[in-house]
Parts: sequence; C-alpha cells; structure tokens
Amino acid sequence: MTDRGQYFEDLDAAEDAFIRGEVPPKREAPKPPMLELTDAADLAGTCAPVREWIWDGVFSRRTVNMLVGVGAVGKSMVSLQVALFTALSRPLFGRAITGGPVIYFSCEDDISEMHRRLEALERGTRVSITTHGRLLLVDRVGKDNVLVAHDARTGLSTPTDAFEALLATAKAVGARLVIVDTVGQTYGGNENDRAQVTAYINALARIAQEIDGAVLLIAHRPKNGAEFSGSTGWDATVRARLLMEVREDEDGLARIFLRLAKANYAAPFEFELVRGEFGAFWLAEELERRSLTMGEKIDAYRAEAEVKQAFMSALDELCRQNRHVSHASRASNYAPKIIVAAGLNKGFSTKALDGAMQALFRDGVIKAGLPVGKGTDRKPIFGIARVAPPKDSIAPEEPAND
Repeated sequence: MTDRGQYFEDLDAAEDAFIRGEVPPKREAPKPPMLELTDAADLAGTCAPVREWIWDGVFSRRTVNMLVGVGAVGKSMVSLQVALFTALSRPLFGRAITGGPVIYFSCEDDISEMHRRLEALERGTRVSITTHGRLLLVDRVGKDNVLVAHDARTGLSTPTDAFEALLATAKAVGARLVIVDTVGQTYGGNENDRAQVTAYINALARIAQEIDGAVLLIAHRPKNGAEFSGSTGWDATVRARLLMEVREDEDGLARIFLRLAKANYAAPFEFELVRGEFGAFWLAEELERRSLTMGEKIDAYRAEAEVKQAFMSALDELCRQNRHVSHASRASNYAPKIIVAAGLNKGFSTKALDGAMQALFRDGVIKAGLPVGKGTDRKPIFGIARVAPPKDSIAPEEPAND
C-alpha cells in the first residue's frame, strides 16, 4: 500500500477506484531541481574580477588552505603571527596582508598558553596585541571539536554543532580569517577516505565563502616524511598548502624553511625563517639587515627614506588623479608597476618601490582597501592610500598635528 502511495494522488481514492475496477489518476513524477547556470556569453566583454588576497601571494579570499609541519617546528607560533598581523593588516615575511577580524580556533593550546605566546610575539615583533576585537581566541582544549561527522554506514557527512557554532560566530564578528588548529582534532573521518576528506574541506569552504574570507588549517606532518598525511584529497581540495620544515645544512646546523608547496592561484616560493629571541619568526634576510654596522644602517635608512618619499609622492598623485592601485603583485593595477609606467618613479625600480611599499605598510603609513575616489557611477573606489592625508591637503582652519 505504501508503494502505491508513491504513484497515486490520493491513496484512499485510489483504493476505491481499484474496487470499482477503475484506474485512478497517477501522481505526477517530481522533477529534479535545475542547476544554477551562467552563460559564458554573458561574461564576454566584461572584466574578470581581480583576485583579492588575504595574504598576498599566499592565500586569497574564499579559499581553504593548510599549514603543515612536524611537531615543535613552530607551526602554532607562525599561525599566531599570521593571525596577529592579519588582525592588524600588517605585512608579514615581506608580503602585504589585507586583513580584518580573525578567529583562532585552538584545540591544543588553552587561553593561558596562547596568552604566553602572544606576549612573546608582542615583545619579539614590537607589534601590540591590542587589536580591539580583531583577534578573537577560542579555547577548545578538552572539548568535542569534530566539525563534520561521517556515517560509515550511509556514507553521509554532516556538519556538527561545533561547526555551526564556528560558522555563526565567524559571521557575527565579521571574520576575514578563521584558523583551525588542528586538523587532527577537528576531522572525525578516515584520513585515507577521499570522499570524507572532500566533505570536510567542502564544509570549511562554506565558511570561507560565507565570510568572504579564508580558512587556514594547521596540520601535523606524518612521521614517514611525506608532505601530508592520508588521501591525496587533502592536497587536491585545499587551494594552497604551506610546508614548514627543518633541514640541516652542510655544517649540521638546523635551518627552518617555509615553502608554498602547493599553490592554485600563486607562484610557489620558499624562504628561510629564523626564530628570534622571544620565539617570533623573522625572514633570515631581515635579521641580516638588522646586523649592519651603524654607518651601514644610516646609509640604508637614508636610501630607504628616499624611495619611500618617491612612492608616497607617486601615490598622492595617483590618488589626485582618481586612480586606484593595489598591493597585489599579480594585479593589473599593481602599484609599483603603475608608478613606473606613469613616470612617477623618480628613477627607482619596480623592486625598490615594492620594498618601500612593504615598509610603508609595516610603518602604518599606508593601508589597502581605503577609499581613494569615485568611479563613473559615483560609487567609491578603493585602493592603497595614506592612513592620514598629506599635510598640504589639510584645510587652513585645521591645524596640522606636529
């Protein structure tokens, strides 16, 4: 009788019709839902949107990414540096960051440990952790942290209450980056099951999409030396995978490297990191510059000041012309290239201008994503601009602040 109910509009009426020897009206078969389609012809003649980076050349908006490394290599410290510098929109390891609020979902370190590490970062980098609601820590030590439940019998994967709470919180605070530390604590499936891995990453991609930001997963590297553990689905489904590893040089000294081992949208890179006095990490070349003699430092500062001034003069002129430029090196309006093309570079190369731009970001003199003018539709356009206007633009009745 139940089977008949799938084919007839009204089961009781169908039974009466059968008794009378009649054929009852059949239920109309349900139509499957249509997929949402975009006609490629509709895209013709329009400009594709410029890719927006959270961390320039590392991971972009609306993506899931991974940082992998062996135990005690410094993954949590580096990820906290990423979190802090993203919250403050400050460049890290020579790459600009377009930041915003960050949620750090910590499953292995409690608030006390994170406090100790952030205090060390503050002393080591001289960057204040007073972010006023932009770096938000979640202590999940000892809790059920599985974000996606996998049913081996049915093959279904379902977001858990912990996942829904993380998504709701990220949306409520306007997070632009969610760091999940670690995969081992939040993935409840078989790491060799490609379908389960894909379901887990897809759930996190939903977070990245809904916050218009990025998710960074912290994962332990397997003891067999492989770059990641389990199914190749881990490597296939994330958009970028950073590998933090220790190598011995020919003198037997341990050196730490950070490598973009997998990149869908950026060029792979590798640079050496050095752990500073308080545990914070620096680019090795940055520490080399810090070891110059006083005379060499004075010359370097003078040269840096000249190229900074050239960059700022060019930026002011571009803003005056209502032209917006980007810090992203792959953008069509990449600031150093635009400055050179416009003849505003005062003899400095694109590379020198990029170095000045990164230094100005670190100094807090300029920021990305600030309004620089209005488009033809009268809507504001955004790009790199001074945090404060140049002195000659201050109205006479507003005294300049010495």
